[in-house]
Amino acid sequence: EAVGMYTLCDGPSSVCGPYVDMTNVLEYGKGRPTRTAIRSSADAAQLARVELGPRGSLTDPGGFDDPQADLELRASSIEEGTLRHKLALDIRAWAVDPDRPIRRLSLLKLFLTPFGAWDLDFTSTCMANCIAAQGLSCSDGRGGNRSTCTLVEVTDSDGARALGMPKNVIQLEYPRAMDQLDGERYNDSHLLSIDELALPYEGFFPRRFLAQLTDNPSGSVSALVTSRAFKRLPVEGMTVGKILVDGQAGSGPQPFQDYNNNLLVLRLTLGVTLRNLASYRPAVDKTWPELYGGVAWPPLADPSGTSSSTTRTSTSTTTTAEVMPDAFFQLILPFGYECFVNGKGGAYTAGAQELFARDEDGDGYVDNFNQTLNNGIWTTDSNNCTYTLDWNAVVYAGQNFYVQLRVNNPSFPLRRDDPANVWSIRYVGTEGEVLGPVVRFISLEAEKSDIGWAGNVAVIGPLGAETMQPSSFEVGAQNDLNVFFTAVHFMNEMSYVVLDAPDDFDFQLRCEVSNLGDDYYADWEGLSWGEELVGPRARTSTLGPEPICTGDNWKRLVRSPVPALGSAKFTRAKIQIRRTLLPGKVYAFKIRVRNPRTYSTEQHNGWRLWILSPDGYFVDGSVRTVLFNAPRTLGALPPSVFDRSWAVYPRPLNSSDLKIDFGSPQVLPTLSSIMLSTLTLFPLMVSSDGGL
Repeated sequence: EAVGMYTLCDGPSSVCGPYVDMTNVLEYGKGRPTRTAIRSSADAAQLARVELGPRGSLTDPGGFDDPQADLELRASSIEEGTLRHKLALDIRAWAVDPDRPIRRLSLLKLFLTPFGAWDLDFTSTCMANCIAAQGLSCSDGRGGNRSTCTLVEVTDSDGARALGMPKNVIQLEYPRAMDQLDGERYNDSHLLSIDELALPYEGFFPRRFLAQLTDNPSGSVSALVTSRAFKRLPVEGMTVGKILVDGQAGSGPQPFQDYNNNLLVLRLTLGVTLRNLASYRPAVDKTWPELYGGVAWPPLADPSGTSSSTTRTSTSTTTTAEVMPDAFFQLILPFGYECFVNGKGGAYTAGAQELFARDEDGDGYVDNFNQTLNNGIWTTDSNNCTYTLDWNAVVYAGQNFYVQLRVNNPSFPLRRDDPANVWSIRYVGTEGEVLGPVVRFISLEAEKSDIGWAGNVAVIGPLGAETMQPSSFEVGAQNDLNVFFTAVHFMNEMSYVVLDAPDDFDFQLRCEVSNLGDDYYADWEGLSWGEELVGPRARTSTLGPEPICTGDNWKRLVRSPVPALGSAKFTRAKIQIRRTLLPGKVYAFKIRVRNPRTYSTEQHNGWRLWILSPDGYFVDGSVRTVLFNAPRTLGALPPSVFDRSWAVYPRPLNSSDLKIDFGSPQVLPTLSSIMLSTLTLFPLMVSSDGGL
């Protein structure tokens, strides 16, 4: 038994059962060698150096000028239809001994890692040519200079081929009639040029590829890694960050500027495997394994400019080693945020619980598994949240996981379409390697095809002086609400005014919006009072001509369809207006709603008014429920629910004998904070005992 392979349970499941230890063995199998080992022949060629690079980069038969520099593998072409990235490669190899050169028909294999990332099978054929060193021949014996090129699986077994395992090894055969580089020419090399091969979609940090030479005819094998390290940036779209649309405004339960403890659930996917398999590496004075070509690893510099070493002590040995920075990824929030993660970042908001219970395809399995990283630690620094991997921990490319952030919002509003509202992610490897620029969360355009997810959230500004008065308090009555508000920001035409009502109120699917009576907007016989455009002496304005009103339910999950008539109450009225809104100006409108048939104290708290951009992004909104009698509050939310928003009553008040006289033939409308009048009505007689 060369290898024993085990699969272990990762907690309770349908396969492992409800009560299992995470170390319980689920499956076991033996791995056996498929071929016998071959003893190296005394006269066989041994690899001294192997160099690899994009086509045209190995023009010097003597090798790279700077073999220590990392090389990024970039696509030389992109295949139409599949958008597969392709790259043509050149490879050179040198033998150790001039008396034992690389012979004709010898095989040179290149193992492309990470094995799970490369799949050369996307390339229909592998074509290679041999370009001879100056003055020599690379003849294949048939009038050409072809080098046989084959793509194989790293396992190279019948089982792997039957299963369709990824092909991640390039096998090249030196031409049948080429000139061998021995004697004085052994410092030169023939170049093997490979036509375009498929690059991985995912990225990887700098690594050297293993090359293996199988000598002909002895079959002896020698191997070493390429002299240069290679890295690959993930294809756009492989690293994905997005935020769950959650809360009444889609930006969490506390979306307003200067509010703390807003909870946001993120789904993250890295486009590169992030490893922390070794947290230190051998000191420079130690011998580097021959596998790495005898290249000493450079020391890490400390801020003083000199290399440093750390002594790690175990119970058995003491080892001097160069300390490597731990691998991490970092979430970067817009300026003004403060970012925190509680514990491991488990997601538990109401929206997250719904997400993890969702089974839209009806197959009996949830669509989204609540995967949380448990192999590292979260730290915070202002608007950054950083996850540092534990020793021997890995986060794989393509792995989806969730994290719940607790954020303190900026002290200023931030629109979703603001260029400064950018959420991004970056990752750093164990050598401090930053692989490419930071990656933005999904774009506003991408959100349209990824319903329920967002690339950023709005920081909503507080709306000003919103209030409303009903025409009827009676249960079940058809009611006309008079709604007033002061705009805070300039809004373009076709923006939205949205009114949310408590449960069981019903605006209907095609809600009705109209103007108030003309007296509310009059200039009062040309008095100077109404000549200013905005401010306390300006006239109240309408929502403009022919507003379009559509009903919805604000508790509806964003991925669910709009409720059908009769299936649910339309508790949201979304009004698109055909005029601009000016900051500091008062607007008023009337909207029809059907009152609930029963009373609930929640009716005093559930009214909200929102202003949305023409694209439907929340900009301003009601920090608290829209008040019935705003002057009573003096700027604070009343402690009693009965002093907040209005609610229904069992029967209407008989007010036919009630008359109010202000002692003036004209009363001009004004802001609630100016020229206040207080009316005291008594005695009041009620028809039944309400039990208050």
